[in-house]
Amino acid sequence: MKLKKKRCAVCRHWFAPDPRVAHREFLYCPEAACRQQGQEDAQARWLDKNPDYYKGEVRKAKVRRWAEDYPSYWHNWRQDHEDYRRREARRLRLKRLGRVAKQDQIRQNPLGYLEGIRLRDAKTVAKQDQMGRSIEGILDFLTVKERVAKQEMIEPGVLTGA
Repeated sequence: MKLKKKRCAVCRHWFAPDPRVAHREFLYCPEAACRQQGQEDAQARWLDKNPDYYKGEVRKAKVRRWAEDYPSYWHNWRQDHEDYRRREARRLRLKRLGRVAKQDQIRQNPLGYLEGIRLRDAKTVAKQDQMGRSIEGILDFLTVKERVAKQEMIEPGVLTGA
């Protein structure tokens, strides 16, 4: 059985559908990028029809039941995926070294936190040159702001002209 050629919905090239699966509607050619787009489109259509599938108490209950049925799943998965274990170990190591941003630390002493980032070696911050310039500008601004605030506390009205 020979099927008529179809035009791909992504690349617009003509292609011959696979006759072994003639029952399906072919919208995409066999090229990898087109198949990927087809999968994404199908998933989007399915999510449009089932908008609450990943939300709500029903989903949470289903996940909990699954977790009870497979209690050692994550333990076994971590053992089987060595790269995950290395990532996790690195994350913990960096956390111990204090290289993980902590919001309370930034709020308490933003100037000191940024100064610490600036002084670290080049391996700890991505795009070091651009980051360094941005941090220098922020540090300059905060330093001037802090000096002005202290000056106003010592000599009220000096800077305002009152």
